Amino acid sequence: MGSERKKAGSENKRLWIRDGYLYKGEGELAEKVGRAITVSKYVTNVDTDEVSIVVEFEDNGKVVRKVISRGDLTPQKLVKLTDYGADCWKENAADYVSYLRDQIRDFPRSFSHSHVGWGTHQGNRVFKLHRGIGLDSEYVGGALDLRPRGTYEDWVCLVEEQVVGNPWLEFALVAGFTAPVLGLLAERAQMDSLFFNFRGPTSTGKTAATRVAISPWGLPDWHGNGLMKLWYGTDQGILSDLEGNFGVPVAIDDASHQESDKNFTQFIYQVAAGKGKRALFPDGTQRPQGEWMTTVFSSSEESMLKHADKKGGIRARFFEISVPYWTSSAENAEAIEQGTMQNCDHAGYRFVEHLMARDVNELFAMWEATKGYLLRYMKRDSMAKRIVGKLALVLLTGKLVRGALKLDVDMEVLTRTLLALEKQSFKSRNIGEEAYRHLLDYFVTNRSRFFKDGDKKSFRKGYTVGKYVERGGQVTEIRMPTSGFERVMSAGKFDTDYVLRVWKEKGILIHDKGKNYLERVFEPGMPRTPQYVVKVVDMPGDEDGGAKKLFEEEPVTYEVLSEDGEIVKREVRVHLTPLDDAYDVVEKIMNAEWYQELEGLENDIIAELVDEGLPLTLENVQRRLSGLDEDEASDAGDESFDIVEDEEPAMEAEDAEQPGADADDGEAEDAELATGEEDPS
Repeated sequence: MGSERKKAGSENKRLWIRDGYLYKGEGELAEKVGRAITVSKYVTNVDTDEVSIVVEFEDNGKVVRKVISRGDLTPQKLVKLTDYGADCWKENAADYVSYLRDQIRDFPRSFSHSHVGWGTHQGNRVFKLHRGIGLDSEYVGGALDLRPRGTYEDWVCLVEEQVVGNPWLEFALVAGFTAPVLGLLAERAQMDSLFFNFRGPTSTGKTAATRVAISPWGLPDWHGNGLMKLWYGTDQGILSDLEGNFGVPVAIDDASHQESDKNFTQFIYQVAAGKGKRALFPDGTQRPQGEWMTTVFSSSEESMLKHADKKGGIRARFFEISVPYWTSSAENAEAIEQGTMQNCDHAGYRFVEHLMARDVNELFAMWEATKGYLLRYMKRDSMAKRIVGKLALVLLTGKLVRGALKLDVDMEVLTRTLLALEKQSFKSRNIGEEAYRHLLDYFVTNRSRFFKDGDKKSFRKGYTVGKYVERGGQVTEIRMPTSGFERVMSAGKFDTDYVLRVWKEKGILIHDKGKNYLERVFEPGMPRTPQYVVKVVDMPGDEDGGAKKLFEEEPVTYEVLSEDGEIVKREVRVHLTPLDDAYDVVEKIMNAEWYQELEGLENDIIAELVDEGLPLTLENVQRRLSGLDEDEASDAGDESFDIVEDEEPAMEAEDAEQPGADADDGEAEDAELATGEEDPS
């Protein structure tokens, strides 16, 4: 603390320090107050605006540092430092307060942050890790261990040797970098936080894949406040760890720690929504609602979707990735664990610096182009456009990772991995068919509890739950009172209203006009009662979803118009065109002479072309800018990218509706009208 005599300032010249002690008075009459307490940092928290002071003093031969609030510079509060060895007693606290107040008057201000990820400071964009990027700031949140370990070069060697070449580990690597990209684009792209669950049997490398994803940003472990948390405690406890996170990925390891009968529905919705529950402080005042926008990973042996309600919206917010093996061997998993624990929190800095040098408008345009690229290879349903935005974010991030870190991520393999995930998701989100099978299974298993319509003798009061209609020896309808039907759906974790809406659209629900049910006599001799009536139709067999087919170029059937105007079906094999073709067009658009005059309008035009299924070309963008009718937009161009077909011209997405696509609104209304007629019985 120095032995040189120092004055305390113009207002209090009687307080000064010599040889590590605070003195009061002048010359030989100076009185020793106690061991010196000095200011080492004067800090503003850029997230809370709170101002704090780091004071230091000696106790038992060691230097003690404590953080106090600026408001603690009062005699009544400063005496608390005596608990840690300071000489600040009630009798002399006023002298220490005077000296410290004088010190901070001209002390240089430094900055800290308690949130992580994107933020702003004085109108400038900054990113906050252990240290700030764009602002010299230090993390003081304490909830996450973001301290760099090892070297960036050793981390790169690990990735090149143990990760690159494995499609699922490459996916995990890239997905971990989506968090800051999401933070940049989320508001404009109207996206939620990303939530991925790595599912697989024990000892298949799920945790290793998670470590790969989060190691660029901090300690990839659950010890010592690492970025990996455990499925212990309450949902609110886990969600509280996400608060204030706007771009750093986190993981929750091993869902088997949760109760076996836990329903994950609400938790999934909350993670994606990025908002904590409203709560009160003990004094009854409103606690600020925590928020976050990031990428979250979890792992489980059992399907989390199996333990969630059967709602289509969950499939649009939550990706469950089920593969037999994440790592190639036990040695591969061990190398990843050791390497990421020893070398972490380096690549994230380099990646964010690369992002901060990019034009956000250009990144948004590239994201829109990536959506259009993926949509050309995806089956369409009501959620395809919601899901493709998240898949496109991963694919765009892969491109950015290659540019920022020079890692050899295979973009074609990554594209096929994402399309494989979408294939799995498409099957799982067909809630209407799943619920229909659930009902048929219940009917077959409990056939004795259903009586044949018209056969009064087979009705047994207190035992019968439904009835069926038979024509030509075949069951054609199943009828159940509304309350009993809702119990069956609830047992399967299906949302009854959603299921009925889907069945109504598909024309398998028989109902009174304007209702979802028929009001008819159910129990012999009793009045009419509301009952759900479902047609029994043949169900298609399950497709072979074997993992060996995930990356095959499988045939896809399209309905297209022939030259004479007839609708024909054509089977083609999808060949992926280079994604860089799409990005080249974006670059040409952004570098065009008229770009500076658009003030962001060009991104809206790109989004319009993607939504309409038109190729992204300079010609189409310029046509739209000129105000021509949308129908006049060119559907071809030398710079377009599309499905490449052997010996056939490329087809437009709007002419290539794939099997499984929902009927248009007119067809849905026709189906409802067709099934809303009076029941013949």
